[in-house]
Formats: sequence, structure tokens, C-alpha cells
Amino acid sequence: MLEQCLDVNGYAVQRTEPVQLGRCEPHFDDYGRISDQYLQFEVSYTQIHVRTTDAIVSTGDAARLSCQLVNTPKSPDYVVWTNGVVQIEEFTTRSGYGLSTGVFTNNSMLSILTVDRVDRQEKWTCTFIVDRNNFSGSPEVDTPDVSCDGMTGETSMTASMKCCYNGKYEPSKIFWQKHGKTVKETAKTYQITATPFANRTQCSSLHFPKSSSRLTFSVHFQTPFKTITQTMISGPIVKFSTSQPWRAPAKTTFPSYRVINDVEEEEENTNITNNAIQDAIENDSQRLNYLPPLLLLLFLRLIT
Repeated sequence: MLEQCLDVNGYAVQRTEPVQLGRCEPHFDDYGRISDQYLQFEVSYTQIHVRTTDAIVSTGDAARLSCQLVNTPKSPDYVVWTNGVVQIEEFTTRSGYGLSTGVFTNNSMLSILTVDRVDRQEKWTCTFIVDRNNFSGSPEVDTPDVSCDGMTGETSMTASMKCCYNGKYEPSKIFWQKHGKTVKETAKTYQITATPFANRTQCSSLHFPKSSSRLTFSVHFQTPFKTITQTMISGPIVKFSTSQPWRAPAKTTFPSYRVINDVEEEEENTNITNNAIQDAIENDSQRLNYLPPLLLLLFLRLIT
């Protein structure tokens, strides 16, 4: 691509810069004189590249990634970010994400992507478009973690713990602690081994004598950006419960009883009950009417 080169006064001049972003060639007229027309500037793109910054966070935290376009003779037309599922562009909004792009200065431009919540490791790609040329970088959200398990030999007198680190950056230092104090490796008591860092993984093992008491160990994988720690407890585990053990209840005989339902009966049933009571009262009255004649007859028999 050819562009015109001017000096501060608007005159065509040969371009000289510490960083050679292009080359200004003088334009001559038919008589071999430097033309008063603009000089031609041949733009070069080979020196342009993208610097990236990763985000080292824990699961559930927010992350901040950055890409910087450097050594570019022109401001990029636009910037786009993507992780293969989500695409974020300038002047667009998307819930959970934010994009901020700085001004073009000193032949560079910075773009920052923020992620509100990180659930796993993921790689992003930022792309700057300059004159239809794409310049990309691949920052990464890294969520390093440590997983551990304990092993106890059936016949041996030693036990061991193994912890494995998983993350993008190799740990620069690994150390173990017992009850908060750094474990020093000795031939008779403690032995520490470690595997090489490969495929984002490195493991370390601690070997120690068996003990009847509970011991608290912690392993620390120290990286250039963050130290990942995991704690384990060794020793017998005593089951503890605050509730009484369950026992079947004893067989109990209860006296018979009658249940009285204090429930309002329906109107029909109430009428039936009231009629029955009225009939009983009338029957009792009839029986009382027969009592005087019977008593008189009994008295006459006694006299005679």
C-alpha cells in the first residue's frame, strides 16, 4: 500500500524513524527534480505483532485479559474477541462481558476484555484488522488447581500423599508443610519426590512414617503468578456423631378407648338424631300414663 509522506510543514520529505514502519521514496519529475508532489510512502506490515496478557484466577472469580497491537503504522479498523462460542466486538454489549479499547498512540493500541465469572480454563483470540490484514493473539484464562489423594501400604511402615498440579504455567517451587511448618526432607523421616512438568501437569509425593495420630499436611505449588495450595489430613479417622444411636421401640400395650369426634354433623344426620330423641320422649310419656291404673289394681288385690 502506498501513502503520501509529509513533514510538519506539509512538505514532502524522506521518512526516518527509529522503528522502520515504512519507507518514503522521493518522486522525481521528468527533468530529474524532486517533485513538489507528495512523496510516496510504502507501508510495511511485517513488523506488526500482538502482545497478550493471561488471567490467572480461581474458579468463580472475574478475569481480565489484554491484547496490545504494536509497531503498526496505522490505527486498526476494529477489534474483535472470541472464545469459539462467544464473540465480543467494539461498540457491542453482552451480559457478563466488557470490552475496552484504548486510543491509537505511539504506533500501538491496547484492548482489554473482562469476564465477570470464570467457570473453567478457556482460550480467547483477539484480532485487530488493519487495512484488511488480521493480526491476532491468544490470551488464556487459566484456573490452576491441585488434587490430592493419600496412600497407605498394607505391609510397609510408611505412608504417602500424592498431589498433582494442573495449570498453564510450570511451578517454580514445590514445598510441603506439616502443621504449618515446612517439611525438610530426611532419609529416615520424610522423602519428597516430584515428576517433570508435562501436559500442564506436575505431581509431588510426600512419604512419611505411619502414625496413630492425625497429621495435617499441605502442599504448595508456587508459580510466577500465583501459589496453589491444598491441605490433607493423615491418620485414623474416628466417627463422631452428636445424636444417639437408633434403637427399635419396645412393644407397648395401650388400654382400649373410645374416640369422640368433635365434628359438626351434616344437617340430614342432625334431623334424624333429633327425631329419634323425640320418639324416645313420647314413648316414655306413654309408659308413665299406664302407671296409676296398675298401682290401683295392685292395691285392691292386697285388700281383698
